[in-house]
Amino acid sequence: MKILVDEMLKSQPEFSNKCDWGKLSIGDWLDLLQIQPQFADKFDQWDKFNGFDWCWLLSFQPEFADKCDWGKLNVSNSLVDMLMKQPQLSVHCDTAVIHGEGKAELLKKHPESAKCFPEQLRQ
Repeated sequence: MKILVDEMLKSQPEFSNKCDWGKLSIGDWLDLLQIQPQFADKFDQWDKFNGFDWCWLLSFQPEFADKCDWGKLNVSNSLVDMLMKQPQLSVHCDTAVIHGEGKAELLKKHPESAKCFPEQLRQ
């Protein structure tokens, strides 16, 4: 039944008053918040999201940046994917973990991101 509740909330949020929020898993919340961010006030387990979860969620809902544990975002590929969609979030990130192709791809699409790579400015 939990899967039905999760799917129902994503497509029909008006039924949220019937939801047992405690039955949703972290994965359910991740999916739900991506589509229905207005339910964030019902969620109190932000610390359960890992770095991949955060990169994925912030790619779609950058307004959750203030809830993110930025220290968890230490995987270059996921970070690049997120910053390609939401370059304004680079001010929060440790861009030192981004190297090679990921850095080149990011700088090509968002040249203004060079300010996040101090070594880039010295070249």
